[in-house]
Parts: sequence; C-alpha cells; structure tokens
Amino acid sequence: MFKSRLGFIKVWLAAALMGLCALAWALPTPQDIEAAVNSGKLAQAESMLREVIKEKPNSAKAHYELGQVLARETRYAEAQTELVRAKEIDPSMKFAQSADKYNEVFNKVTQQLATAPSKAAPQQGAQSASPAAAASSAAPL
Repeated sequence: MFKSRLGFIKVWLAAALMGLCALAWALPTPQDIEAAVNSGKLAQAESMLREVIKEKPNSAKAHYELGQVLARETRYAEAQTELVRAKEIDPSMKFAQSADKYNEVFNKVTQQLATAPSKAAPQQGAQSASPAAAASSAAPL
C-alpha cells in the first residue's frame, strides 16, 4: 500500500514539474504584449515580440506588432523593416485589422522616416534638434 501511494506521489510530482517547466518556457501571449504596450512598457513589449519572432520567425503578426512598437519608440527605419517583413510573409495581410490599417501604419512610418533627421553624424555647422523636440514632433501611431 505504501509503495503504491509513493509511486502515485512520484508520478504526480513529475507531472507537476513538467507543467511548471512548460509554463517557464512559454512564449509571451498577445495579451501580455498588449498589456505592456498599453502601460507604456515599450521596451518590454519589444523584448517579448523579439522572443516570439525568435521562436516563430514566420509570424507575420509578430513582425507587424514589432513594427508598430518600434514606430512608437521613433525607431522608424527598424519599424519599416518589420512592417515590410510582415507583408512579405503574408501578402494578404491577415495579421492586420485590415489592409487599410496596415497601409495607414506603413505610410505614417514612411512619412516619419522621410522627415526625421538622419541618425548619421551631423554636418559641420548644422544644429541638431534636442531629443525632446524630436520626440514631440513625432506623430503617435
């Protein structure tokens, strides 16, 4: 009787440990990412999305969401790259709410990229805008 009870406990503990390991290795959920974005934790959202992309490199939705987060961080060149990658993976754009929404985001990023000062070294004699001024001129996405 004691051995059978001990065997049951061992099996139960093994199953519980496997469950905990699975939770520890689970990818962030869309809800986790959305919560980070909504609370202004863009670096955390970016990290979570990069983790998803590492495990699922062909996730158009993850590339699209990362593009939007990067745009909110005013990292327009990287945002554009991620948005293009999302569309390459899924030309039908099922990952976006609609094709119009994708195009709206992409056009805003492209416009900001065209008007944003270059991150290259400033030319001699040119004055660069302060980071606060640059941030205030960026249109929210």
